[in-house]
Amino acid sequence: MDISMPQCSGLDAQHEIINFLPNVKTIIITAYNDFSYAQQAVKYKVADFLLKPVAPDDLYASLDQVIKEINKSAPSSSGRAEYTDSIQNILDYIDQHFLEDLTVKDTASMFGFSEKYFSRYFKQKTGISFTDYITNLKIQPSKNMLLYSDAPIYEIAMDLNFSDSSYFSKVFKRKEGMLPSQYRKSRKL
Repeated sequence: MDISMPQCSGLDAQHEIINFLPNVKTIIITAYNDFSYAQQAVKYKVADFLLKPVAPDDLYASLDQVIKEINKSAPSSSGRAEYTDSIQNILDYIDQHFLEDLTVKDTASMFGFSEKYFSRYFKQKTGISFTDYITNLKIQPSKNMLLYSDAPIYEIAMDLNFSDSSYFSKVFKRKEGMLPSQYRKSRKL
C-alpha cells in the first residue's frame, strides 16, 4: 500500500485495518521519505516501510519476512483461517458506512480480500450479495422517511446515497412491491 491513495492515506487505511483484522500484514511502499510517516507506520503495526524506487531484492526480502511471520502465527489448517470469523467485522463496518459510496472492490481491499473472493465469501456467509445487503440497509430508513417526513422522494434518494430518484424508485418497488409514492400514500391513510 502507498501513503498517498485516492480516498484516504495508506496510514489511515492501515489504522482501520488493524482495528478489524489485527493479524493482517501490510507493507508500505512510498516515495515519501519522512520520518513521521515511518513512526506512524510502526505505531500502526506496518510490517515494512520501503522507499520508492524499491529494488526487487528488497521487496522479495520483505515479502519473505512477512510470509514467514504469517506461517508462524497461522493455524496449520488454512491460510485463510484468520479471516473466517471476520464476517461480523465486515458487516459492522458496512452497517456504519453504508451511506457512503461503498463498493465491493474498496470493501474487499479494506479487509485484505480480492474482489472476486470477497463477493463469493460475502454471499456464502450472508446468503445475499454485497449490493443487495447495502440496498436492504437503505430501504428500512427510506420507509421511515417516507412515513414520518414530508421530504420529497428525490431528497430521500439523495440522503440515502442512491444515484437518482428514479433508480431509488425502481429498487424500492423491487423490494417492497410498490413505488415509494404508493408506499407513502398507502401507509398514511
